[in-house]
Amino acid sequence: MLYQAAIVYSRTSMFPHHRSIPPHHQHDPHLHADTERRCASILTLASTHLETDQLVCRHDLFPLFIAGVATTQPDAKIHAIDCAKAFERAGGIGRNTARTRRLLVAVCEEQRRVVGAGGRMEMVEWWAVAEERGLGVVNCGL
Repeated sequence: MLYQAAIVYSRTSMFPHHRSIPPHHQHDPHLHADTERRCASILTLASTHLETDQLVCRHDLFPLFIAGVATTQPDAKIHAIDCAKAFERAGGIGRNTARTRRLLVAVCEEQRRVVGAGGRMEMVEWWAVAEERGLGVVNCGL
């Protein structure tokens, strides 16, 4: 999960406005699909951990968060939020799980608002949302 999350993070969140800059391999039609596959893989693994009671929330939470932020699929975003809620109910890693879930919800809401106003999801910086909402320091268990 952490490897998949590192790849998604390196494509989306390494610095402010990263997602709005076209990648040097922009013409690779498989890049977006590969990122979505990696997000889906993270969500599948998180669900499997929940179903088998192999909760390793400390290591699952950041991949789950970054997959929820990066995916363009509304159902996958909901799935990420639902998994974070389940981790929270299972004890998670204290308030960090709840805070990370709240940040994920806030980012997804802001992405939905921006897209609804004619913008692009990539215009939403999760760091900026964290700062604006007072969720600036989130320890995702890395």
